[in-house]
Amino acid sequence: MKIFKLLTVLATFFTLTSCTFTEEITFEKNGSGKYDLQMDLGGMMSMVGAMQDSTSTEMPEKMDTIVYMKDLLEANSESIGDLSASEKEVYDALKDMKMHMKMDTEASTWTMDFMLDFKNSSELDNIQEKVKMAQKLQENKVEEADPTNHKVTYVYGKKKFERKVEMLKLTDAQQAAFDESMESSAMFMGGSTYKIKYNFPKKIKSTTLTDAVISEDGKTLTYEIEMDKMLNDPKLLDFVVKF
Repeated sequence: MKIFKLLTVLATFFTLTSCTFTEEITFEKNGSGKYDLQMDLGGMMSMVGAMQDSTSTEMPEKMDTIVYMKDLLEANSESIGDLSASEKEVYDALKDMKMHMKMDTEASTWTMDFMLDFKNSSELDNIQEKVKMAQKLQENKVEEADPTNHKVTYVYGKKKFERKVEMLKLTDAQQAAFDESMESSAMFMGGSTYKIKYNFPKKIKSTTLTDAVISEDGKTLTYEIEMDKMLNDPKLLDFVVKF
């Protein structure tokens, strides 16, 4: 499909400019909610002309497209079928996710959102890794997940919310693969920022996240960090919110 070919071309330019990532989670009283990881790629719009000059891909002036991962999973079912059972589980976890891409070259805006409606906070565990796999899938790439040195879990309860970051013990081979992955993305991380915005149905009494900003109504927590700092020390986003 044309959209997939376009996204593949655009993906090759991700490492050439800084981006802003916003992880927004909205919780309902029953623990369900909405997850949205938004990538603001507006800073790359100046490169669109160069893309059109160097490729045969025609860039649209405007785009507003929703891609459902379940459709991509079905389209790539044969390749996914060749993976191990554990890798199949990773892809199966993407079935309820969707991607919303909006572009307006005249307004110099470009956003890409990976969204998920969840029934409970446990469905968010390792959501960042799931988004990475969804990115590969929308580029028509079916392959193993990139190595990671930590996992993130989310626990939402009546009196508190926890974003838990657990560092993993890697084998020598895993560590080497992870170091290589980090090195290859170093240029991409430079200048990029990662922002979290968590909306709760209750007022926040306190948080262990230093310098976090609480909204006037006391129900929204926001915090921004440089991407390279966050990736080099994931524990910086290990915190508790009490209601």
